[in-house]
Amino acid sequence: MQPHTRPARRRRALPLALVLILSLAANAAAAQDLYDSPADKQPHFRKVLARIQIQQPTLRAFVQHKTLAKLNRNLRSSGLLLISPQGVCWRNETPFASAMRMTPAGIENARPGEPVRFDRADASADIQKLVTIMLALFSADEAQLKRAFQFYFTGDDTRWTIGFKPSRRELRRLITAVELSGTRDVEKIVIREASGDVSEIRIAVPPPGQTLTLEQCIE
Repeated sequence: MQPHTRPARRRRALPLALVLILSLAANAAAAQDLYDSPADKQPHFRKVLARIQIQQPTLRAFVQHKTLAKLNRNLRSSGLLLISPQGVCWRNETPFASAMRMTPAGIENARPGEPVRFDRADASADIQKLVTIMLALFSADEAQLKRAFQFYFTGDDTRWTIGFKPSRRELRRLITAVELSGTRDVEKIVIREASGDVSEIRIAVPPPGQTLTLEQCIE
């Protein structure tokens, strides 16, 4: 029986290995195509960017997968994401409850049973830059983004990807690229860190009855 079971395991493993190789090759090719396409040469870029700019509070459900390069681990979290012209609320529901509120005043982090941590933007130039850039990315604020990123674009106004590469050296030490993709609205955000860590955030319309305001983010 043993000579017959070993070939069967090999036949099952080969297709999986092939799928992984093809998947990695496809992702690398897609990223290369994106960063070979400066946005100013793409006719649909301006229309898409204008459409996804946040003009009023927008609530979304999110699922995030973060790959930690040094540990070879994938972390999953999910919850609610509120984006508004006044700031962003990131409320984790799984694997544990936590909340982050980012406004021009700074960044607040909260966990049940612990004091709220508030990092004021006016107390640190690094926090000020981080707040400005992250709020601009989430709201697709072109004027602010132009100061820190080069823009890239592939697709058309029905399915598209926008890439942002830092143009400032101090930002390149933290982030190598950010990608937004979607159809009508943003459906996926990818953040590539200089450390090699990658966050992939998929966002969608939340279930009926879900509500959240910036003021309710940290209670």
